[in-house]
Amino acid sequence: IDWKAYMDEVEGVINGTYDYTELKGDTGPLVYPAGFVYIFTALYYITSHGVNIRLGQYIFAFFYLVTLLLVFRIYNRTKKVRRGSGKTIGCTLKLQLVI
Repeated sequence: IDWKAYMDEVEGVINGTYDYTELKGDTGPLVYPAGFVYIFTALYYITSHGVNIRLGQYIFAFFYLVTLLLVFRIYNRTKKVRRGSGKTIGCTLKLQLVI
């Protein structure tokens, strides 16, 4: 539901509307900052004008896994994680990927 609304809002900017009061999607007015618009404009073009939702999901999955990897590296470098916690984290990751 949100993907379509985001693409509608981005289309407004692409079509030349920069007034936030006029930018709307299926779920209401645009409430996110310009950085959101820039990121989703790139996604709009990468996903064939927002039509290829599966590709968008793959892109979000990639960034999610990169973020998770960075968090694990921070935990590892700070030595703040007890031994054996990796099993719990691994199980959590598997559950998140399945859901």
